[in-house]
Amino acid sequence: MGNILPWGATATGHRRIEHKQLKRNEGFDYFHQRCRAMDIERRDYILAMKYEELRQGLQNDSLTPTEVHQAYGWKILEVNDKINCVAEMITESFTMAAEVERHFHGKPNKPAFYGIPVSVKGNFFMPGYDCTIGFSKFIGMPKEVQCSLVSTLIELGAIPICLTNIPQALLSYACSNPVYGTTENPLSHGMTPGGSSGGEAALVAAGGIPFGTGSDVAGSLRIPAAMCGVVSLKPSESRLLITHSHGGFPGKCRLGLSFGFFTHNVGELINIFDLYLNSEEHLKFSPRSIPMAFDMSKVYKKEKLRIGYFSEMSFLPPVPAAQRAVRHTVKMLEADGHEVIQFDIPHPQLMAELVLKNILPDGGVYMKELFSGDIVDDYMKQFLLLLKIPDCIRKLASYGIQYFCPQLATMCRIGMNSIPELRYMQEQTDDYAREWYEQWNNLNLDAMLCPAFPVTQVPHSYPSKLGACAVYTGLFNMLDCPAGIVPVDKITEKDIQDLNNENIFSTGYNLILKDMRDGCSKDKGLPVSVQVVTLPFREELCLHVMQLVENLASKHPH
Repeated sequence: MGNILPWGATATGHRRIEHKQLKRNEGFDYFHQRCRAMDIERRDYILAMKYEELRQGLQNDSLTPTEVHQAYGWKILEVNDKINCVAEMITESFTMAAEVERHFHGKPNKPAFYGIPVSVKGNFFMPGYDCTIGFSKFIGMPKEVQCSLVSTLIELGAIPICLTNIPQALLSYACSNPVYGTTENPLSHGMTPGGSSGGEAALVAAGGIPFGTGSDVAGSLRIPAAMCGVVSLKPSESRLLITHSHGGFPGKCRLGLSFGFFTHNVGELINIFDLYLNSEEHLKFSPRSIPMAFDMSKVYKKEKLRIGYFSEMSFLPPVPAAQRAVRHTVKMLEADGHEVIQFDIPHPQLMAELVLKNILPDGGVYMKELFSGDIVDDYMKQFLLLLKIPDCIRKLASYGIQYFCPQLATMCRIGMNSIPELRYMQEQTDDYAREWYEQWNNLNLDAMLCPAFPVTQVPHSYPSKLGACAVYTGLFNMLDCPAGIVPVDKITEKDIQDLNNENIFSTGYNLILKDMRDGCSKDKGLPVSVQVVTLPFREELCLHVMQLVENLASKHPH
């Protein structure tokens, strides 16, 4: 891997990275020069505004795009110095801000996101900028096309200001790569902000941007939202399709690849989806998206909702804080008059196998080829080492591992060796989705509540050991269900005591459960979230329930 590559390959990679860092620093220096002269009081006034206040200030011309851009440019540099969440600054953004101001200042009918700075996830293509996904081999290969989500936002008046950091190959929730380094969680340094949209969530959580962008193929919006204490929604795949981004890996089988946003609260998220999905520009740049208006008024706001829930999967129990967050939310909903019933996950072992096989249907062949001949990030080496073990040895070893760590054994068995195997797995996936929807409809559910993720915040080195956790988020990509994250509480001392209590969170000799315990043992005081899920294309209903949960959580802290 990184330290066993031929010397020439390693040296070439490091030279490319050094050159990229010089260019990156030039961008930071340029922004510093452009932003430092701004009046401090005016800057602080702008940065203290909530999203809607900022939007209205720009719409009524009490703020200008140029000064807002300067204020957030300064804030991004300040945040990045602390947590390293930015890959590159978009230097031509000052010209874009001036241009949009020249066209619309003092005029009515401004575009919806007029003058609002927005960050761009590092795997979204920007003309003139590399999309390295953390590999030195892709440095010096600037894109000529623009991500359709970015194009839509620009047409709606937003100003892309920076590209944010992502994990190498987008296949981790440790937000780190050899090109741009490691992103810290702004709430707790030493912890990962999640991934793969980790740089985005971290920047939003730190107050560095009004809202962020991201993608989600197995939790890449929801995991960072949960770990950084912000809000996000993964829509059904066809509700918001985009072009010109790196998807992470080809042949994603039955996993829906979704795109969305990060905000500080659900109301902001509703507003952004409303303005984005109802724009003509959305379907102009993403014609394969379903032409379905976003309309919160169509949600039948019943006084009493019927909500299913599960607080754990038998395949992998979440840490006590994640389970308590669900139980706490269930009690709040019941006290508010809603009917909450337990949902039993059908065939949990089969579900986990299908999710993991859909994530890596080739058993990691593509990933091994992608990493070949390049520097491997320190936080990816353990995972890549597992992939490098020959398939036959992995599967043979799984029989022995099954007795003390069934989750690891399941991961050792992923991957298919033939087209018939792949087709059978896809048929199983479709059958499983059918059974899930039937059970949902038989229970007459409006929505579902479950853990956001089986771990809370963990150090950077743990995601490579805890890949099995992805079943909690990847499940809803496999089902193509809208799924959103809402913070509901803080992790308590009692949560940590329960985590370390073998009678409550039993680890035995299970390596994964032990790592979950060790990784979450210092999370006291950090946010814990829940996941809200609805049937496909019921994004408005999902957001309605998310907002209900958010409002209840603000009134009834644990």
